[in-house]
Amino acid sequence: MKKLMVMAVLATSSASALAVDRVARFDLNTDGKVSYEELTKSCDVRKSLFEIADKNEDGFLSNKELRDSKSYLLSNCKK
Repeated sequence: MKKLMVMAVLATSSASALAVDRVARFDLNTDGKVSYEELTKSCDVRKSLFEIADKNEDGFLSNKELRDSKSYLLSNCKK
C-alpha cells in the first residue's frame, strides 16, 4: 500500500512538472504564460490554432491550455 501511495504521488508531481516545463520552454519573458508571439519563436503555428487552444480567450496559453492542445498545437516546434 505504501508503494502504491508513493507511485501515485510521483505520477502526479511528474505530470505537473511536465506542464510547467512545457510553459517554461516557450515562456520567454517568464510571466508564467505563453503568448502567440512567444510560441511562434519556436513553433510554426497558425493564429487560428492558437485561438482555439486559448479556451479562456485571454490571449495567452496556460499550463492546462498547452497540455490540452499539444497534439495539434505543438507538433511543428523546434526540438
